[in-house]
Amino acid sequence: MTIYGELRVWLEEFPLGEPQAFAHDYLGLRYHGEVIRANSWDPVWGEPLTGELYFRIVLLLRRQGAPTARRSEVQDARIAVCTPGAVISRQRGRQTGELTTIRETQALYLTERGAETELIRTTLRRRQEGLEQQLMSEESLRYSSGSVVSGPERVAYPGNPFVGMDPIGWFGSIAEWLLLEAYPSRPIQSFGLPRPLTPEDAAPLFAALFQQQGAAPERFREILSELGPGLELSQSPELAQSGDNPVAELIVGYLETSPVPAPWKPLHHYLAHQVGLTGPLATLHLLLFLHRERPELEVRLAPNYQPALLDGETFFGSRITSELMPLLAWDPQLAEGATTIGPITDPNWNDTLTYISLIN
Repeated sequence: MTIYGELRVWLEEFPLGEPQAFAHDYLGLRYHGEVIRANSWDPVWGEPLTGELYFRIVLLLRRQGAPTARRSEVQDARIAVCTPGAVISRQRGRQTGELTTIRETQALYLTERGAETELIRTTLRRRQEGLEQQLMSEESLRYSSGSVVSGPERVAYPGNPFVGMDPIGWFGSIAEWLLLEAYPSRPIQSFGLPRPLTPEDAAPLFAALFQQQGAAPERFREILSELGPGLELSQSPELAQSGDNPVAELIVGYLETSPVPAPWKPLHHYLAHQVGLTGPLATLHLLLFLHRERPELEVRLAPNYQPALLDGETFFGSRITSELMPLLAWDPQLAEGATTIGPITDPNWNDTLTYISLIN
């Protein structure tokens, strides 16, 4: 339901009850999360974050809508719940009612022309801006007198993120706090990058790492030179094994305590969410590890997952091995399409056909 008495920023960017994507750059990496405005708490919002969600900010409109004291309701430390204080202006009801009337009146004059009509539109717009400024000031006061807590331990935000009247700034401050608490240190030096790594950077980095024949080889080399050192990504052959790469060391340590072959998804989740590399960067490091580690390893694929080759043809094999890496197109869905990583096994018929076709 659209509430026309709400602020424009709420109506247009953060509509009530609808999770909205929100990205925040932290120490050189772009993390994706979401902001949810709601009347009351939904327990599903407290479940552990997966996929490409690295933080969640829930802004409740009323104090009585907050989750109960049971810690199990918020299961991830990267989830923040914001509740307002009890401060409500006596003028709020009148202001929201007037704002609703203004919006309804504006709709009547959308297609009208003439000097008088333009004067009416200008007067309405100015009054609307004044009302929204007053209401946003009150929103800032309400949430400043409330609380922001995260995770099952209900850790409190150290200060007041609701300073000023810019919700984007509020949510950016809360996201920064959540990410700082979750990832105070990482095995990469990305804080020194000239710009944040985004998901769109993964494909050219992949092409550059495996020296693929792309349409823009110069761009691929430039992006690897620009971002590679801070991300511990390099073509250098002396980094063939884990000793010189801190991310590879983490992978080795994880595999040493895992079954053989190791399930892929928990390993990917460990690097992306627990270590804080984000999904695309975790995939790049795992593929680079696969490409370099000796004795050779393979990544098994789910039967219904078929990545593409560089030429656009479908890859019908059941596994990815080191020699295939330069021939595969980047696919962000690999994080979900792979099943295990482990020692090389005997090829099946489709694997054999794949190798034959590549030779021809």
